[in-house]
Amino acid sequence: MELVLEPWHWFVLGILLILSELLLPAFAALWFGIGAIMVGVLYWMFPMMGLTTQLLTWIVLSVLCTLLWFKFIKPLSIDKTKAGLSREATIGQVGMVIQTNLDHGQIRVRFPMPVLGSDEWECRTLDPVQVGDRVRVVDILGIISDTEVLGKTAGKDEQVEKSTYPALMGLEQAKAYAQQLHDQAINALNHFEGQAEELMQITQFLLTRKS
Repeated sequence: MELVLEPWHWFVLGILLILSELLLPAFAALWFGIGAIMVGVLYWMFPMMGLTTQLLTWIVLSVLCTLLWFKFIKPLSIDKTKAGLSREATIGQVGMVIQTNLDHGQIRVRFPMPVLGSDEWECRTLDPVQVGDRVRVVDILGIISDTEVLGKTAGKDEQVEKSTYPALMGLEQAKAYAQQLHDQAINALNHFEGQAEELMQITQFLLTRKS
């Protein structure tokens, strides 16, 4: 029995793959989903396409879209203030201590140019320092947390160059975007007049969680 595909099969497959990015945000399924939709359009325009031709076209278009993303689109989305630099590229940056005696023995350091989207960071030091001292980054525990709090290897996303909002937008812009989405969710839940208190608590938890 010969398998026969219709254009709508490709459209459905493409939509499912794109939606799967919500569960597994790795950008791979996204481009294969777009490739499937493109095959659906081509098959609708040229119904004489055989199954083998459709499959080969899907693979070629999906790989081509992925390569175009990494070659041309992704570099444009990386913040020029080093928001998208790898962990190794950030290590070695020099900043000045502007505040000491913060919580948990941390200090605040200001860098001459933004590092990972911000020019000020709370840091930990190996030796005692004073305001005005210059310090050098020797390790990154995480973007805004450490291994003990995160529950996973801190800095892991940077090491594998995972596409995250802080990496693509810069930390400050990502935090502002998260706050914007949080406010929109609260405004929408307010229409329920107190009947969505648990959802509001979940929304607040997602905004403030550390792990």
